Amino acid sequence: MAIPELEAIVDGISAVPPEYVIIVSLETVASIAILAVSLALFVRRRQTSYLLVTAAFSTLVVRSVLGLLTVFGLLAIDSHHVLEHGLDVLLVGLLFLAVIVAQRSDYTSSRRTHE
Repeated sequence: MAIPELEAIVDGISAVPPEYVIIVSLETVASIAILAVSLALFVRRRQTSYLLVTAAFSTLVVRSVLGLLTVFGLLAIDSHHVLEHGLDVLLVGLLFLAVIVAQRSDYTSSRRTHE
């Protein structure tokens, strides 16, 4: 007994150029590795700025997963682009926030030192 959804996925995969699958798969693995390193740094430092950077890097993993879903025909390209650009904005916002938090904590600690 054939499952129509599974057949559609298999047909979609066979229509995708293999280099797309390879590139998006490598991107996903690299994004996961970057997230793992940032998570390890956060666990070691336990600072809010590190948490925000880790959250920013997690958006890269989500983008990669969206790419895989699109390559395999499980997510429409229009939805993919809207979600991906939204994640780009979130990533940049989180990084800006991380810098602001880090600068404020540096400013606060330097003021305590000089008092």
